[in-house]
Amino acid sequence: ALIHACENENEQKDVFSFIFPTFLEKLQDDIKNSFFKDIKYNLNVFIHTFSAVKGTSVFNPNDIKFFYELLSKIVELMEEKKSLITNLAKNEDAFDADDEAGFSEDLDVLNEINRRVMEVSGILYKKFKYNLDEIVYEKLYNLFYNIFIKILKGTRNEQEMNYCACFFTDVLSLSSDEVFNKLMPQIFELFTLTDNKSLDVLQNVIFGYGVIVQRVKIEEYPKYSTIISDKITQCITLKVNEDNGSVYDNGVAALGKVVLFKTLDSNE
Repeated sequence: ALIHACENENEQKDVFSFIFPTFLEKLQDDIKNSFFKDIKYNLNVFIHTFSAVKGTSVFNPNDIKFFYELLSKIVELMEEKKSLITNLAKNEDAFDADDEAGFSEDLDVLNEINRRVMEVSGILYKKFKYNLDEIVYEKLYNLFYNIFIKILKGTRNEQEMNYCACFFTDVLSLSSDEVFNKLMPQIFELFTLTDNKSLDVLQNVIFGYGVIVQRVKIEEYPKYSTIISDKITQCITLKVNEDNGSVYDNGVAALGKVVLFKTLDSNE
């Protein structure tokens, strides 16, 4: 509430310098003690607070670095707990239907925490843009990449697949040209392995393809054009309803980027 009430960047900076280190210490303790409900709640606080920040000068660079270290630890902890639950659930003889339902609920909570890590990172990335390239790559990229690979080879959990796809569209959209050119082929390969069962995942994938169309070098584009064109066609030929409207819209937007950035002569 204090951040929202501030009238300018300097006032927000004063508030942040006073309260943010305390919040970071609390988050660190919650991670250490596996207080999942508190982690989930505090991530939501960060999401709403950071969304109201008026400029990057509000943040202390060292605090941001430490925050990303904590985000990395959160994802690692969630993955550790998910593996434990999954291994327990495999012992079917020891548990009944109620236990299985409890396992599913626990996994949903852990995945929601990971989703909030993705969201809060995306908010900061949008504010700092390529200035956060290095820290996002070092602290989160490989973690989300490994989650994506695991679910593509195994459970194909839509919740996990969607927040991973969101994370990678942020990387495609907000990174520097150097980082984009380095990571885009790997992200593109991940996106080609997704299926079309989840409209949310499809929406993120086609948005990511639109970013690739816009940013990839024109001489490199033919390597990706067929797959992208096929996905665009799939999206824009949908019978539009209230559930798939965003997929259709992103498909049309991606098609527009093909025309604008990869078809028209630059002089046009």
